[in-house]
Amino acid sequence: MPEEARGMSQDFWRPAQAPRIGVESVFPAECCVNCGTEFSFGARFCHVCGSSRGPLPAPRSRLSHWVDPSRVLLAVQGLRAKLNLGLPSFILLLLAAACALAAMLTGLFYHATTVLEWEAVQIWRLEWMLGAVVALLAALLLRDALP
Repeated sequence: MPEEARGMSQDFWRPAQAPRIGVESVFPAECCVNCGTEFSFGARFCHVCGSSRGPLPAPRSRLSHWVDPSRVLLAVQGLRAKLNLGLPSFILLLLAAACALAAMLTGLFYHATTVLEWEAVQIWRLEWMLGAVVALLAALLLRDALP
């Protein structure tokens, strides 16, 4: 223990650290309307006076914290404009990329222990690559036909 903490006692109702003046927290603090005490994380009631906090805000999903849907949509539209593709051919291009990725990842998920299993995995890879080639050819054929 640090020297300064040895002689101090901690009461359950006092905060663990004295509040720092002029330093703002990353998370906005909510305080009790009756006594002004800062709520503990996830608490529904004030730990000093017992008054209700009110409804907690709905938690955001982890994905929405990192991925903003409007940014993704703008990125997709920008990529589509750079490639100068219509919507059907752009969707087919994405499908071709997904099929090619599935062909590459097939070996990571399926491990062959016999020759028969190895042949089955190779057939799956060929089917995924065939799907990628068909989708890519359809995207090229529809590039000029549809806007």
